[in-house]
Amino acid sequence: MIKIISKETALFYGLPGIAFAAISLFTAIRVAADFQQDTLVKSVIFIASNGLLWLLYYVFQAQLQELATSFFSCRKAGNGEASNLPLECASASIEPEEATSAEPMPIVVEGTALTENPVADKSDLEKSETETPLTSYIFSLDQHHRRNSEFLKAEEERRNAVILAIGEYTQRVMAPFVKAEDMPRLLDEVMAWTQDSSHRPTSITLHRLSSIDLRHFVWNIGERLGYDQGYCGAVRAEFIKALFPDALKDTSIDSLRNFKIKSATGDLIPIDEPDKGDFAFHYEKENGLNSLGTSVPKV
Repeated sequence: MIKIISKETALFYGLPGIAFAAISLFTAIRVAADFQQDTLVKSVIFIASNGLLWLLYYVFQAQLQELATSFFSCRKAGNGEASNLPLECASASIEPEEATSAEPMPIVVEGTALTENPVADKSDLEKSETETPLTSYIFSLDQHHRRNSEFLKAEEERRNAVILAIGEYTQRVMAPFVKAEDMPRLLDEVMAWTQDSSHRPTSITLHRLSSIDLRHFVWNIGERLGYDQGYCGAVRAEFIKALFPDALKDTSIDSLRNFKIKSATGDLIPIDEPDKGDFAFHYEKENGLNSLGTSVPKV
């Protein structure tokens, strides 16, 4: 009795077989061309190519069938049919009784793995959400403003102490050389200069002091006010030249900028270089008192 081959079987084996035979024949002819069309080479290449293609076809069909089975099984599981499911689908199904008594499933963020203790994971997640970054404990806006205010206040107090020391120094060293009626005006001009480095004073008459003494006087004051605060050498020279024009009429601005020069006969106003980090004049340090008899302010 003749066995009739089904249409599905013919399609399953016939069409791939024709395609594999054509590919194998073409491959055998191409390879045998390098061997002078040797029959043995053609046969071996044809059989090997055909067998390899059928092997790949079989593996592909097996994997495709398994994937299709898994897909339809999972579809059934979604419709409530949880029997005879593959291992990967069985874990996704829950019996009605278990669904009503089980704890709520924790939300799993993509990229993280499930653990054996979902309750602990939930508590850790809540803890991490309530934890505050360490910087929030370190930074305090009130403390920031308070420290800034303290710093500015200390800077202002130090500035006022420097200006007070300069006023007392001016009165002490210039008293023998300036008339009593001119001393208040001299103090006003010096105090105005401490507030504004570009201040242009009115002239004041004095006697006995040389240009070297006046250079020392303005240098001693300028060093306390600060070079970086605008009291550079040119500013100091221009101020002292405008303040005492008669005494310095024969001295140029460039010559006045040579502040630390000393005279051969001695100086009535010597260089008083401030110590590092301090502004006090050295006559104050000799007895710890200023010219008015009060304690020297410290910042």
